[in-house]
Amino acid sequence: DMAVAKMATRERFIGLAADSKPTGVSVGSTFIEYDTKDIYISYDGTNWSKAKRNSEADEVSAFQHNRN
Repeated sequence: DMAVAKMATRERFIGLAADSKPTGVSVGSTFIEYDTKDIYISYDGTNWSKAKRNSEADEVSAFQHNRN
């Protein structure tokens, strides 16, 4: 069973599919694979799970816009 947890800080990372995803991050952080457009979410601060593709284009666009 998972209890409800408040996510106070969410980090966002971007890299290539071949890159190692970071560890020691905030729960709920995202990693966007720039070359594949796949999005991963860290559910425990160390491991990553691929997110569903229903809104990835919006997330990638928002991330890229914020980098400029």
